[in-house]
Amino acid sequence: MVTRLEAIERNKGIPVHVWDSADIERALDTEKGWPIAQRFLPKSAGAWRIINTGESNEFTGATRGYYIKFANRDGSRLHTSIMDDCLDLIESVQLAERDELRPRAVYYDDRYTRLYWQLDYLHERLADDPAISETSMRRLAKHLVKVFDQPDTMRGVDIDFLIRARSVSRHSDSYDPDHYTFYKKVRPEPFGPWGY
Repeated sequence: MVTRLEAIERNKGIPVHVWDSADIERALDTEKGWPIAQRFLPKSAGAWRIINTGESNEFTGATRGYYIKFANRDGSRLHTSIMDDCLDLIESVQLAERDELRPRAVYYDDRYTRLYWQLDYLHERLADDPAISETSMRRLAKHLVKVFDQPDTMRGVDIDFLIRARSVSRHSDSYDPDHYTFYKKVRPEPFGPWGY
């Protein structure tokens, strides 16, 4: 293929540039390129990218195409392997077609060894649909806790979820599952039962 492109450049005078995988990785492994890799190549760019917010215990993490705010009660230890287990669980949930769970924030309480996750349940239904009621979001959170709370999964860490149903319009030209408005009121912090 490269030989053919070089022949076109020689014979037709059309400039050709060939990028190999190393060139593409270098281009995407930059501040501007990383969001593109996260969005369009989430498996290849699956490793965590951690950005400190200026506080020793608050971060923003990018992985698997998600942007997640997270904080620790004390210190700066990051538990990305446990968070990866949680993301595996979140991604395994069977949802209605076109519905999506998006992690927004997680808080690690080292005193009680507990992760508090905040998720958005993105949907395109009317607000009065019982499938997206507050009660159904609580049931989904309970289901996630029950599935995660297995001896081979939890590794001594408890987990809790706060899930908010968010109506979206995927046909809008400004729709993005990680639009900044979804993060405006998100702060990684512990919440009481069901977040209320």
